[in-house]
Amino acid sequence: MKATTPKILLALTAVLVVAVAKAQDTAYVHKYGHRMAAKAFIFNDNFELSNTKEGLDYIPYGHSGIGISIWSKFFPFDIAYRHEVAFSGGGKQYKKSGATDLQLKGYCRFFAGDIYVQRYTGFLASDDKIDNEREKWNNGTFAPDLSVSYFAAVGDFIFNHEKFSYNAGFNASQQQKISAGTMLAGLALYNQQIKSDSTLFLGEKTNLETWSLGVNGGYAYNFVIKQKLLVFVAANMGINASNSLFNHIFSSNTKIAPAIHIKAALWFNMRHSSIGLTTSWNNIKQVFDQHLSMFQNSNKSELVFVRRFWYKKNIHS
Repeated sequence: MKATTPKILLALTAVLVVAVAKAQDTAYVHKYGHRMAAKAFIFNDNFELSNTKEGLDYIPYGHSGIGISIWSKFFPFDIAYRHEVAFSGGGKQYKKSGATDLQLKGYCRFFAGDIYVQRYTGFLASDDKIDNEREKWNNGTFAPDLSVSYFAAVGDFIFNHEKFSYNAGFNASQQQKISAGTMLAGLALYNQQIKSDSTLFLGEKTNLETWSLGVNGGYAYNFVIKQKLLVFVAANMGINASNSLFNHIFSSNTKIAPAIHIKAALWFNMRHSSIGLTTSWNNIKQVFDQHLSMFQNSNKSELVFVRRFWYKKNIHS
């Protein structure tokens, strides 16, 4: 068995090297040839913690607004600025709140990676049986001292990268010319910390932390309608080992925690610009100890206008 394991690893490595070495099929994927792009967008972000045992939902002040960003092939990430315009829910008594919501996206031909860094302060505790947002704020209890910090890194290998473009599907930096799909598989790491100055949250517990590490797999598809219209859908399901301590993540106290990631986009593409609607939804089970687990739901939606410029002279549409 010991002699067989290195051979299996070498075989898997060889398969990956051969797969990555395959050139992208230009009949399926077209590069616009631009070296810079500017983006203007309207955004809406939502975040929620659900404690099903207590029958409570914890939601921060919802936030939305406008933003601008610049992309260049010489930058590792987009550079963006977002400005809050309107808050949903609550009233003046709930103004003591804050939010940091950062997403880093790195998509290449054979890999799709997302990093989420979120921190929310000021949560409403509401009955999970209430669906109406306004009713939640009118009947819930506000906890200005409750804060949640969240980090996630999710990466996937794109198997059919010679015909499928993740960049075309979610950020319109390439053009998918013919419909194509692909299997996805990868790894994910999550960390969440919950802090409170009072005992309003979960009785005696005021500081909690959890780590999750696992594998995920799914499928993504770009559906092309008459060249200019593109519908993108990607769905991933993960299985994670979750524990309050990272160095005990594979111990006997570890719990199995599922995760679901869904992305969708609708684009109208032209040579120099694109207009689109993108959304991502994440549902993750967080296990804090043997007796406490919570479900985290987050959603990010954007209405986007992208303008491409600074083209290479040797690339034509």
